[in-house]
Amino acid sequence: MQLLIQSKTNSIPKIYEEELARSNLSSTALTLAPVVVEIKSVLNRVRRKTTPPLPTSADFDIPDFYQQTLNGAQFILLFSSEWIFLDGTFDKCPKQFQQIYTIHGLKFQQNFPCVICLLSGKTADIYRQLFLELNGHATRLKMKFEPKHVMSDFETSLIKVIKEKLPNVIHHGCFFHFTQSLYKHINSLGLSTAYLEDEDLRLACRSTMALALLPQDHIEEAFELLKNDSPEELIDFFK
Repeated sequence: MQLLIQSKTNSIPKIYEEELARSNLSSTALTLAPVVVEIKSVLNRVRRKTTPPLPTSADFDIPDFYQQTLNGAQFILLFSSEWIFLDGTFDKCPKQFQQIYTIHGLKFQQNFPCVICLLSGKTADIYRQLFLELNGHATRLKMKFEPKHVMSDFETSLIKVIKEKLPNVIHHGCFFHFTQSLYKHINSLGLSTAYLEDEDLRLACRSTMALALLPQDHIEEAFELLKNDSPEELIDFFK
């Protein structure tokens, strides 16, 4: 099992489940075998032995092994996708940076991570530099970075840069981030307890989240109906 964990790139739970299935253990033995969550930390330590240590500064080189596919081919950025999806995360970011930013492309009806960036912030200038790098790589590969659709969260600085750098793109807001933003707004108004305990208030908030699923020409009318029929506690919510 340890050799498989070190040599394969599949997820640890997948490897573990596949090996259990191949083992032809009796039903009694299978019930005694640990579930993956019980041994995942041990298997993670095994896999980490094959990976280089985390860099201690922002100046580091990516090992050749991580610049190639399993067949030894060089990774290239995917510029052929008409749809790209942008998102950043902060919790798991190395301490030398502020966020891990990923760009996914849509290919074969699947979402693939194409670009993984370590960014020192989330300002408009940093996003401009990111787009400059992407365009530079596209030029090097004799391609163009001209997606037709972009989906992202509602970060103001990012929206501004997308308008500048991709003026012809159709920019879609992410539904998950939309509902998350509305829920944060509910909390900022001191309504988190009311949201949990008041069914009418909760229904009004969730109905507002569902507006994004309506045909565009129905949204404004539905918003006005919701605003007029909602509890008084939500007056500031609809402003």
